Amino acid sequence: MLSELLGISGVWHLKIHASTASPSIAGLMTLLAIIAAWIVHFFNISRRRQQKSYDQEPPTLPYWIPWLGHAVHFLRNSNGIIDRAIAYFGNNRPFTIYAGGERLYILTNPKDVRQLYRKTRQLSFSPFVETIVLNVYHFDEHDFKTLTAVHPVTGATILGETHGFYRHHLLPGERLNTLKARYIQELEHSMENITFPSEGVNLFPWVCDTIGSTSTSSVFGRGLLERNPGLLKDLWVFDELHLWMISGMPRYFTQPGFDARDRLLTAVEEYFDQGYAKKEERLDMVWMREEMISKTGLSRRARAALHLTIYWAMQTNSVRAAYWTLSYILRTPSLLNKIRAEIAPAFSTSSPTKLINPDLIITDCPLFNATFNEALRLTSGSASSRVVAEDTEVGGYILKVGGKVMAPSIQPHMDASMWGDDVEEFRPERFLNKDGQWDGEVERKMGYGFRPFGGGETFCPGRHFARFQDLTFVASVIHRWEARVPEKTTWPTELRNRSAIGVLDPSHIGPRVNFESRLNPEPSS
Repeated sequence: MLSELLGISGVWHLKIHASTASPSIAGLMTLLAIIAAWIVHFFNISRRRQQKSYDQEPPTLPYWIPWLGHAVHFLRNSNGIIDRAIAYFGNNRPFTIYAGGERLYILTNPKDVRQLYRKTRQLSFSPFVETIVLNVYHFDEHDFKTLTAVHPVTGATILGETHGFYRHHLLPGERLNTLKARYIQELEHSMENITFPSEGVNLFPWVCDTIGSTSTSSVFGRGLLERNPGLLKDLWVFDELHLWMISGMPRYFTQPGFDARDRLLTAVEEYFDQGYAKKEERLDMVWMREEMISKTGLSRRARAALHLTIYWAMQTNSVRAAYWTLSYILRTPSLLNKIRAEIAPAFSTSSPTKLINPDLIITDCPLFNATFNEALRLTSGSASSRVVAEDTEVGGYILKVGGKVMAPSIQPHMDASMWGDDVEEFRPERFLNKDGQWDGEVERKMGYGFRPFGGGETFCPGRHFARFQDLTFVASVIHRWEARVPEKTTWPTELRNRSAIGVLDPSHIGPRVNFESRLNPEPSS
């Protein structure tokens, strides 16, 4: 579990315990079995009738329990259920998973996913966001109506224009350059002040803490963490239980997530109310957004929730992607040496630890960028989700109003027909041409088969900064330090047997890593 990987205690986990039935309840067990058999028989008849009336819908993966369907398994391990369905139907055409009274249409074929992104009227994303603000943040009636009201002039809701605001500020240009400069400033400050314990560090929690503090300070200034030292811990508790909170799971199971949420919201509220960020550390994007939504009539708590949602999204997936990129590089010595040579021109020769040309890492390091892509291909657990607003055809089937649509990324990322028989292997070169240069044509050929950042109207606006943030961090680490790991190390694999919202967690804590300087100390002035 994530809390165990990060050394966080106090998170309650959902577990199903099996117990041995005693002879005294054997009769009851038999009776329950008879009742279960009758229910299965009755529901099979009902399902056949239902199939006749909805014979244009994608076929349904068989299930046993009425109404519940595959709900429990889907919530715990959605990828496992989807893989089972693909094997059952023997193709990548749309299919239906029935869970908790809901029809979930699953799309894994890139051509079908393209339709998902193009049919913005028929397939809507807004209901999912509305579910989050209700189930995770518990907006009251006033705030919910304000959030979803259509503006008479722009024709957009606050939710609808949020994506456009961040796209405007995070696409390549002057505004993004300002954020990148702030991040590099904080990254160098962080790198210069790192000290490693003699016993080494566990890589995943170290990456989470280092990038987390660096990125937070670059966006909000250092004061936010100075006044809230438990902020990152709360963020990861909130993240671990986020999916369960969205699902509406009883608070008995998710209370630590809501407690962490409350502390995070209070920290954000105080940040804006008290204005303790130094002027030179304030990022215009953050304060402009606060000024805009403060005029809408949303409560202070609701505004803090909107800020927290963006902060959570910027932190958690990007940190995991950086971890996997660094982890794959460290476990592949030949790749490590090649990337070190590739990134060397980005650093100063007179002051070897100084990153003087960070943009070069994005523009002139094809193998490094291919490594980042390959790490995302293997570890992205994100899914694009929509709600059917109008009956519409996708992949030769009719998706009915009210149904949910999900396009997971893992299945196309692991499709051998697209990526080759070595699809399970880590091989960055698959993104390069025969001359070892960056091959954007590979991504174009894959179409929607490679989409770690989603697509369509929900195409992640922070994807450019995420790549910049992660690659400059990893470059700084491998340029500055030599990593020593124990012999016969068992590196973690991607945790694919549980549901995830974004990049997957590692399967276990992994080895302790000792970092030793590989650069000569800078001469004193």
